[in-house]
Amino acid sequence: MAISMFMNMEVLSLTVSQENIELMTETNMQATASMDVIDNFAFINNVKHGFICITMLITYIESVLNTILRDDLKRTDDWLLQKMSIEDKFEIIYIFYRKDLAKLKESNEWGVFKNCKALRNTLIHYKTNELGYAGRSPQWRYGTMIISESFTKPKMQKLHDTIMKFISIFISELGLAINPTAEMIDSDGASDIVGYIYNP
Repeated sequence: MAISMFMNMEVLSLTVSQENIELMTETNMQATASMDVIDNFAFINNVKHGFICITMLITYIESVLNTILRDDLKRTDDWLLQKMSIEDKFEIIYIFYRKDLAKLKESNEWGVFKNCKALRNTLIHYKTNELGYAGRSPQWRYGTMIISESFTKPKMQKLHDTIMKFISIFISELGLAINPTAEMIDSDGASDIVGYIYNP
């Protein structure tokens, strides 16, 4: 009997996110300064790895949705998987399972997801690349977000953990489960469950 191989994008996305968080520092400020002074090396490093983390967390959410659309709703058409918004995919899945999305939308975790997505979109689809004025402690911003305060290892770890909690709540509401032994590349040689999401 031939063994089939499978890729779990959810595991890949979370792995890349966590690896980049580990490369960040606790702060963007110089440790020896008597006042708040940006450490340029730390700042650039943290923005670089934080941006990858944010991008991978949104990829993780969309991968979970696409897995459910593919495996449970049997939808594999490109238009649905690639063109629809993340929010529309949530709506379709909740309709299929005859569940009410309102409860999830009212949760703190939904707000974190929306803010994470908005931040990613702001950084990718930027309308200006001006950060503000330089100074001893520049308040570089994107919208209302102060970048030097948001792109730190503790903030990104909290975001990572909250997004994982968000997906856990979502999956639980549908009566599905997350496969704790899922690998980035998996095979059906050792187990019948090879996907990241499965129906227990």
